[in-house]
Amino acid sequence: MNLSIKSLSIKSLSIKSLSIKSLSIKSLSIKNLALKFLMTYWTRFLSITGQVILVMSLTLLSAYADALSFDDADLSYSVIPDTANVTVTGRAEGNESTEIVIPRTVTDNGSTYNVTAVGGYAFSDIALSSLTIGDSVTTIGDEAFSFSVLTTLTIPDSVTTIGQYAFADSLLESLSIGDSVTTIGSGAFYNNNPLTNVAFEGDFGTFELDMFEINLNLATITYCEGKPGWPQTFTINMEGSSLEATSKVCQFDFSGLSYSIVTGTENVIVTGRAEGNDSTEIVIPGTVDHNGITYNVTAVGEYAFELSSLTSVTIGDSVTTIGSTAFAGNGLTS
Repeated sequence: MNLSIKSLSIKSLSIKSLSIKSLSIKSLSIKNLALKFLMTYWTRFLSITGQVILVMSLTLLSAYADALSFDDADLSYSVIPDTANVTVTGRAEGNESTEIVIPRTVTDNGSTYNVTAVGGYAFSDIALSSLTIGDSVTTIGDEAFSFSVLTTLTIPDSVTTIGQYAFADSLLESLSIGDSVTTIGSGAFYNNNPLTNVAFEGDFGTFELDMFEINLNLATITYCEGKPGWPQTFTINMEGSSLEATSKVCQFDFSGLSYSIVTGTENVIVTGRAEGNDSTEIVIPGTVDHNGITYNVTAVGEYAFELSSLTSVTIGDSVTTIGSTAFAGNGLTS
């Protein structure tokens, strides 16, 4: 059988009615021709379809990302999927302020979110001069505040993790790291040359010992007496210079009450009854003495006397702050 390729209409060729084995075109098997045809057009189909699917996927992902991001009060946020939490990712477009206040909560489209993290590089290299971090933040990302001109820093008690180089290349002069912090990354406070003293208030956690590298004026690192994991020795420069942390008294008991020293001050917070004190009548004095130092009692700590069966409380006139639920759940009569 002779078949002219010019007269063969691919559209009208029925594969079902054609005997593939007996049909040849100048020694070219129709089986190979059909296969070549199918492969060529199927590949093109897949290519076109794939491009459409890719474009659709990227469009959907972009829309999804937009839905998870928003601006509020000059800052940008990203919603953490399947939670009511957000990460602050930086300044909103048009905001050039170098004074940043990170709130505890933000609201978008009627939904209120907890601000629980500061994203990596969020405020890096913006000449940041003032920073307030809300007490809902638990995580500070890598290089979040690097290359700032910050001289002071207050890390709220909510923070548990500080990322690599989070405050690197800044101008911090002193630093207090609260007992909530359990993880600190490499170089977290790298190259803060004005830094002269650092106080740790908690246990030694997952801390990188090079967190203070290139802090050539750092003279003192202290930790609270009795806290687990201490002492430790920190690397100060790349040539191997190091500094060992030394202990200090952070808490003490006096006349039946327990006190916590406010780092770097001669003020204390009363934190509750001392061990063995079951009195239901509490007198909080204006000052207390310990190791030859007179401290001002300026605050009553959170939960200090909660559910303590107190009937009477007298508070000294030096106290300016009473923490949440400090006296809750008592039958006070005076």
